[in-house]
Amino acid sequence: MFLLAAQALFSCSRQEGRVPDKPDRISVKKSSEYTSIRHPPCRATEEKSPYGAFPVLKQSCRLGRFSSIRRGIPDEKGRYIYHSEWFADSAGKQIPVPAEAIFNQHKQELLNRINEKIKVSVQEQMSEGEQVACFKGFSFQPYSFSQMEISLSGSGIDFELAFGFSEECLAADGLIISFSFEELKDFLRI
Repeated sequence: MFLLAAQALFSCSRQEGRVPDKPDRISVKKSSEYTSIRHPPCRATEEKSPYGAFPVLKQSCRLGRFSSIRRGIPDEKGRYIYHSEWFADSAGKQIPVPAEAIFNQHKQELLNRINEKIKVSVQEQMSEGEQVACFKGFSFQPYSFSQMEISLSGSGIDFELAFGFSEECLAADGLIISFSFEELKDFLRI
């Protein structure tokens, strides 16, 4: 059952929830020309958890010379908190890097686009029934890459944000902004 949950949560392919057998191809714009790179499928696994019945979910992905490891750590109730680590290939070794290292000199423009989507989404949530009370006193301020959880999906990159709401508002405590690789081609440094 948990393996199915892991596959659903970490699905690297939007097609029928399956991981593709063959790597996807994406094109990334570099120096006014398009360079084709391979985006191999992500690999989802489970690890033993200190909470027994709830495994730690692990997803390993690669994008060009960068790789990420995303772990879902359960609490005693089976709710998961996710954290991603990023690495870059350097002299045959993988060195830890901040997630924003995958973006080029135009990353501020990307960050502005992300913040605009966050602002629109928050405004929508602030006007919806049950969630209105959770946003009382909340005011939007632009976020930095370091305040987001950045992870790979099979078709692009997800930018997750948690607002830090109380337990009563966990359902409204955050959002995910997704961009396809096609949308990100001018911002990736791979």
